[in-house]
Amino acid sequence: MHIENANLPKRKVLVALISSGVENIRAGLFDLGITAIEVKPSSKLQKPVSAHADMLMHHIGGKKIFLAKEQDYLYNELKKIGFLPEYIEEDLDENYPFDIALNALRIGDKLFCKAGYTAKGIKENIKVIDISQGYAKCSTCIISEKAIITADLNIANAARQNGIDVLVISSGGIKLSGYDYGFIGGCCGLIDKNTLLFTGDISRLADYQNIVTFTQKHQVIMKCLQGELVDIGGIIPLVEENS
Repeated sequence: MHIENANLPKRKVLVALISSGVENIRAGLFDLGITAIEVKPSSKLQKPVSAHADMLMHHIGGKKIFLAKEQDYLYNELKKIGFLPEYIEEDLDENYPFDIALNALRIGDKLFCKAGYTAKGIKENIKVIDISQGYAKCSTCIISEKAIITADLNIANAARQNGIDVLVISSGGIKLSGYDYGFIGGCCGLIDKNTLLFTGDISRLADYQNIVTFTQKHQVIMKCLQGELVDIGGIIPLVEENS
C-alpha cells in the first residue's frame, strides 16, 4: 500500500525512489526486497544533483506526489503503481534558490522549507515553517515523526521549537561529486518503521557514536549498504507491505 505519512513507513518498504546512475545502491535495495524506481536526470539542475529525488519530487502522502516539470518517465512509472502524480507550476533553475521548489522537509503535519521559493502545491493543507535553509530535505535525516539528524543549525532550532528531538552533527564525510561534501538526508531513508538504511558505511562519520546513541534512543536500527557513504538525493520510501 502507498505510504500514508510521507517519509515515515509503518511496515516493510517495497518500493523506493533513488537517483539513476547508482546501480550498486539499486542492487543493494533489491537484495533487501525493495524495488527501486530511478529518477532520471533533469537538464534544469546542476549535473551532480540532476537526478536527485529530493530535488525533483515531493511525496505528500498516500497516492499524491508532486514532480518537477518534464519528469515524464517518473510520472509514468508512478502511475503504473497507483500514484496520482502532478507537475508543479514552478520552473526549476540550476541557480539557488530557484532549484529548491521541491526540496522541503515534510514530517507529519509540518513542512520545513524556504517558503518563498517552495512549490505552491506542496504547501497546501500543512503547517509551513519558514526557514533560511533551502535544501531542507537533503539536509535532514528523518528518524521518526519526533526525531531528526542534521548539520544545519537553522533546521535544528526550528525543529526543536516544534517539539522535534534533534541530533546536530558536523558537516563532512559524505561524498557528493562536484561538491566538498554531501548531506545526511541525501544518503539515507527509512525502509520500515524502525530501520534506517544508509547508502554506505556510516561508521566513518566523525559523529558515528552520537548517531548510534540517538537512533537507539528512538528505537531505530541502522543498516548500511557496502561502499562509501554517498549523497544520492535520498532513499525515498513510497510503497509498504499491507497491514
